[in-house]
Amino acid sequence: MRRTPLLPLIALPLAAALALGSGSTPTAAPAPVEQVSSVPLGITSTGLDALLDPGQEPGDAMLSRVGGTVPPGAWARANAQAKAAAVRTAAVDPALAAAEWELRGPTNIGGRLLDVVVDPRKVDSVFVAAASGGIWHTEDGGKTFEPAWPADNNQAVGALAISPKGVLWAGTGEAGPGGGSITYGGDGIWRSDDFGKTWRNVGLKLSERIGRIVVDPTDEDVVWVASNGSLFRGGGEDRGLYRTSDGGQTWELMLAGETPTTGAVDVALDPKTPSTIYMTMWDRIREPDRRIYTGVGTGAFKSTDNGKTWARIGLPLLAPNPPLGRLGIAVAPSDPNRVYILASTEAGLTAGLARSEDGGATFTPAVDIPLVTGGFVYAWWFGRVYVDPLDPDHVFATGVNMSESFDGGVTFSASGGLHADQHAMAWDLRIPGRVYVGNDGGFYRSDDNGTTFEHGEYMPWNQLFSVDVSQQDSTKVLGGLQDNGGVRNYTSEEDPAADGFNDITGGDGTEMAFAPHNDEFVYGCSQYGVCARSTNGGGNMSSFENEILGVRKNWLTPIEFDPNDSSLVYTASEIVHRSTDEGASWTPISPDLTSGFGRETNPLFRNYGTVTTIAAAEGASETPTIYAGTDDGRLWYTHSGGGLVPGAWTEATGLPGDWVTSVAIDYRDSSNVAYATFSGFRSGNQKSMVYRTVDGGVTWTDISGDLPQAPVNDVLPVGDDVVVATDVGVFVSRAMSKGPSGQWLKVGGNLPAAPITDVKWHVKDTLLFAANFGRGAFAISLPQLGMLGPITAAPPVVTPPVVAPPVDAAPLPATGLPTGLAVLGLTVMGAAVLTRRRLRT
Repeated sequence: MRRTPLLPLIALPLAAALALGSGSTPTAAPAPVEQVSSVPLGITSTGLDALLDPGQEPGDAMLSRVGGTVPPGAWARANAQAKAAAVRTAAVDPALAAAEWELRGPTNIGGRLLDVVVDPRKVDSVFVAAASGGIWHTEDGGKTFEPAWPADNNQAVGALAISPKGVLWAGTGEAGPGGGSITYGGDGIWRSDDFGKTWRNVGLKLSERIGRIVVDPTDEDVVWVASNGSLFRGGGEDRGLYRTSDGGQTWELMLAGETPTTGAVDVALDPKTPSTIYMTMWDRIREPDRRIYTGVGTGAFKSTDNGKTWARIGLPLLAPNPPLGRLGIAVAPSDPNRVYILASTEAGLTAGLARSEDGGATFTPAVDIPLVTGGFVYAWWFGRVYVDPLDPDHVFATGVNMSESFDGGVTFSASGGLHADQHAMAWDLRIPGRVYVGNDGGFYRSDDNGTTFEHGEYMPWNQLFSVDVSQQDSTKVLGGLQDNGGVRNYTSEEDPAADGFNDITGGDGTEMAFAPHNDEFVYGCSQYGVCARSTNGGGNMSSFENEILGVRKNWLTPIEFDPNDSSLVYTASEIVHRSTDEGASWTPISPDLTSGFGRETNPLFRNYGTVTTIAAAEGASETPTIYAGTDDGRLWYTHSGGGLVPGAWTEATGLPGDWVTSVAIDYRDSSNVAYATFSGFRSGNQKSMVYRTVDGGVTWTDISGDLPQAPVNDVLPVGDDVVVATDVGVFVSRAMSKGPSGQWLKVGGNLPAAPITDVKWHVKDTLLFAANFGRGAFAISLPQLGMLGPITAAPPVVTPPVVAPPVDAAPLPATGLPTGLAVLGLTVMGAAVLTRRRLRT
């Protein structure tokens, strides 16, 4: 749910004139086509001429955190290291290893689904793929779901397919390059022969991001896979259109991209002659401070000989041209000559839906362009088109809205009753009018062929940016949900019978916080610093976004408290601000701490050069200490409470210079001891980075030790221990107060292998909370965390299982890469203050 009303859809000259030319005769390979010299049919060089409202952009600044040149297979190696750490933990501290994480929700909201397939065995049985939450199965038509994917597998599933006999195929990694959320890569193609009970990896392990999987209806051993490749690197992975003819035992690259940054993103088969294949390529790359979501390799292709030869279709408009963006393609099941192409521009603007009546030889433009998809400025987030199996003129185009046409794309209207951001659609022809939709709000079912929709009831997959717990009542939880707002579980205005979570901020929920000493004071933000405060537990929110000076705010704008006085609150743009009256008013206390704007030219995505994390210890201190980290790798500190004058802040040296994800102070010695974490993925360093200072920021020591080589997103000192949240789990380093040991232990079991973006400690009840970006909020009881000696965990709370049955896949191989454990923490004293240290973008 977005913060502001959706804009009227934008009519583009390109889309209005989308008349595609004839295709050529298939050749042995797609011959390079000379770049079009003039800008075609109204696509400008940037595509920004139609942008109207920067506030509408959902953003994906978190993506930059893992930019750069991450080696293929990085996640699989890090996950193997995490599993090895779990084995090591069981030997060193059996109680810690045996402790169990408990799901705390939400289950009534849902999160981003990327694909939906109908079970051929039985009515009302459907499988869905969550963007970072694995695969789920319903047997009641979408009311409730159970996991159908191992909890320790890569949870990012970008594509799903099922054969007529029920063989499931899953492609890991998400092809959409961000929007209102971070998107993760995967570890290849998986196959299940028992309807999701067990899975095995069958190849393309370096594919990173899968856009589509299609099974040949006449031969179930023939499967086509559109691999889009890494978002952050060009070359070196399994990228392009692949086919297996033996059920996944071997794979053949059928069409490679024309550039190292080009990958396949969509594929469709002629339903009557599956040796005729249509597919689209997309040329794009992401860099830390800019998107390049276009390139000369983008285009649509057709083969009539089972992939032996290919020809570009849709010329001249879809010839190589930099302004051209993501393309989606579909063939009408009831009329193989009817082909649709959904086009977008470099900037993500919807360019229109084109129709072919002759198998792609020629195309006719859609006329009513303003209602096609509502892609606005991020059509690259969607990129799929669906055709009613019984009616070739009944077509749906994905976007913010689900756009529906009954006349083959001549006119469109917005399909109502759905959450924003559409990704997947599937019909069940055994039930007249039955159609399913997956979007950023979860799962929907229609029994009148898409006229009205009913939302699922139990959908325990959620992308949490943050979590917080009331220090006065550990049952009261806040969370920031991708595209589902900042939510609370203790007052449900929408459905009191559900698990109690409801939205109180709108937009993409990001930072959410209780004041440590009074949970009636609630702070909540949505994307890019749209922040507000409440004095009645979130019942009413009062915005303070316009009181914060500066021109750039991070996607996850920080909200932090002083540990001794929660009336002192901190936030930032590129400038740190402080409030001394519980957020009622704000004062800047720093100059610009960044190096300025990045290289992004699209004005809607220029929120780079921002403060990402703050830690403060002023209250009763004679030497007020504040630390602030930035997305461009700078870490600053002051021991005088900050200020705008030169010299009020000192930049720390001897640090990596990568994106600062978290900074935390040990409040038992706030003038001297602090921790900082950095993400090296965006700069090509496949390593964890955690640093500690014991002299107030002057010098820093790397304490990463044997932490798995994955991003560290949060750090939390708890007494003598330090806890970190990483992309492959939660880890603790014991007795840090006695000096770094280099050894990190994995905290507990039953925590799905989606990235952990935030951790929080409840002092009185000794509960550790974790935000799982894919599976929701979890908590674990650790009564002796922070104390010297082994942890003796409390008995786990008995709850319904949230993990799938074990897989029959072989264990991931060990690697020779050095392991590094990065943990930074926030020490909590006394009756205590739970200070947030979240993932920063």
